[in-house]
Amino acid sequence: MIFLSMLPKYYLIHSTDEEAIEEIEGLIKPSKFLSRLVSFIFIPLMGVYSGILILYILLNFGSGFFTDSLIEGLLLNYIIYGWVLLLLADSVESNFVGLFKSVFPFALIFVVFLQMIATINQIQKLGMTHGRYLILLLGLASIIGSVYYLMKNQNLKIIPILAL
Repeated sequence: MIFLSMLPKYYLIHSTDEEAIEEIEGLIKPSKFLSRLVSFIFIPLMGVYSGILILYILLNFGSGFFTDSLIEGLLLNYIIYGWVLLLLADSVESNFVGLFKSVFPFALIFVVFLQMIATINQIQKLGMTHGRYLILLLGLASIIGSVYYLMKNQNLKIIPILAL
């Protein structure tokens, strides 16, 4: 209840009262600490994580990547952490954040597509399980969300709906 009481009154944005508009813009704007944390720590870590995953996938593409599910957990964490970071970075204004917003959806589509191929191979080999069903749903939601995000000029409206 405390969290909900601190949400800004968005309906006042269309108000003509300048004090109300300034108050709402102050509430919506992220803190400097969050902006710097996202810009200088989380996004570089996600970039390194993305590079390592993509390099591992490319190096092991032919060997046993599609038959072994060795990095399935890492890829799922990558998807989830990436979306959360994208949601956090949405309100931060920075050149580095802008670069992340434009590059991450393409990397996400690449990683999710390969993960879904590996999961489908596992399903053909071992059968459908609850975990693999949820992985396919998460992958499908991530691909739809990434394409929507790229087509609608970095609009995140549909992402929470897909997460549900």
